[in-house]
Amino acid sequence: LYHLRGILKKQVHSAINPIISILLCLVLTGTVASGQNQPKISVNRLSDKTILLNLNNSEPHNVIAINSKEGIVVIDSEISPAIAQAMREKIIETFGNENFRYLINTHAHWDHAFGNCAFSDATLIGHTNSTKVLQTFPSRAAQMAERMPAIINSLTSRMEKAEPGSDDATRLQETISYYELCLDGISSDFSTPLPSITFTEDLTLHLDDITLIIKYFGNAHTNSDLLIYCPEEKFLATGDLFIPKMNPPYLNSDNVGNLNRYISVLESYLESDTSLLFVIPGHANGLDPSSLKEI
Repeated sequence: LYHLRGILKKQVHSAINPIISILLCLVLTGTVASGQNQPKISVNRLSDKTILLNLNNSEPHNVIAINSKEGIVVIDSEISPAIAQAMREKIIETFGNENFRYLINTHAHWDHAFGNCAFSDATLIGHTNSTKVLQTFPSRAAQMAERMPAIINSLTSRMEKAEPGSDDATRLQETISYYELCLDGISSDFSTPLPSITFTEDLTLHLDDITLIIKYFGNAHTNSDLLIYCPEEKFLATGDLFIPKMNPPYLNSDNVGNLNRYISVLESYLESDTSLLFVIPGHANGLDPSSLKEI
């Protein structure tokens, strides 16, 4: 599924209007709501300080939150302001803390950053190349606000013609509900914060009890891909670079850059003094740390 999605995303981005690409990716992602407009957020605890959040735990878009002594760090912000806001509330509820210190985008794709506005009180961090892409988000949001209602209406018409209770009717209702969540909070005045901290190669954040080592992977899935390692919590966040059971990684063939850099960055996480318990991709379930050696 993910290999097919990568092929189709590449074809769509190069051939047709970006809004159609957005809708196609929503379908292929497979993450759907449960038929209700209120997002249901699943929380998986990796430790006392780190949680993994996703929508209904179904082929998830993963969001990570770390409760450091200097404030909460969030990695990625989901596909819509409504879902991101629900995740923000769940983070506050889980940690009993609403001091958001940093938000880090693993890369500048809308399905990882359209919810940035829900964490506007946090300092946004991204690769230098991400700023230019984030500046296009308001225009993309305006396209969604204008065109997606017609798509939802079309799907609703199809659902009404389907046999009640059938698999087809259920699937259509779930898709409609998910699209409605994606559209919620997207309007003509949609805005997104731009990174306050950018870098080109490496960045290390020291937050008293937590350290985050952020490395630019290179021109790969996008031109802004970051890997984020936390030695205290022993996790590595990979964004969309690596997807379970995919080798080679999920790379856009138009963006592939320096293979030597890819190797050196991965090797830095496989050194003897590096301990990894969790490798967390931007989608789906976690990777076995040994898979990094295979990659």
